Amino acid sequence: MKKAQDIAETTFGNAADQTRMATTLKRAAGMVRSAISEGVFDEKERKTLLDAITILERGVKIRRQAATLKSQKEEADAARRKEIGTHLAKTFGAIETISEKVAFVAAVERHKLSGGWMNTAEDLDRAFKEGLADLPYSLFRKEGSAAVVAKDAWAKFLEARERLEEQHAVMILKLSRA
Repeated sequence: MKKAQDIAETTFGNAADQTRMATTLKRAAGMVRSAISEGVFDEKERKTLLDAITILERGVKIRRQAATLKSQKEEADAARRKEIGTHLAKTFGAIETISEKVAFVAAVERHKLSGGWMNTAEDLDRAFKEGLADLPYSLFRKEGSAAVVAKDAWAKFLEARERLEEQHAVMILKLSRA
């Protein structure tokens, strides 16, 4: 059976999913125990089923350990996202002009600029706020301190801002008049 660390790193889902799987395995072991207690199995079958219970119980223990590891990782990731968000707020959070907001949305949520979704300044503000809230999720896996990751993101935005503003000049003009 795989180790808890391997399960935590390679399986999808979160800590709650690992806990649910542990509960499912524990119930399965209980069901097998109940079947054994009915006395309908011969000695060889009974031994095989007892071995299965042992394996299921080991699975319960490992899945619980994996849940703990996943929970610790989730907490660390959330703390890193929060820290990055704090640093991003100092730069991206200070964006005020329509042209800067359009450039930002174009950089992080460009799909929102197409299909007639962006018609008013309120639409732009909503997209800007959503992008600002989503950005830490895009950046938290990057290497380096939170301050460096946020600084690099800001530098990358500044590098692309003028091009993005030119590319979306019609939208900027439309929203400025709305």
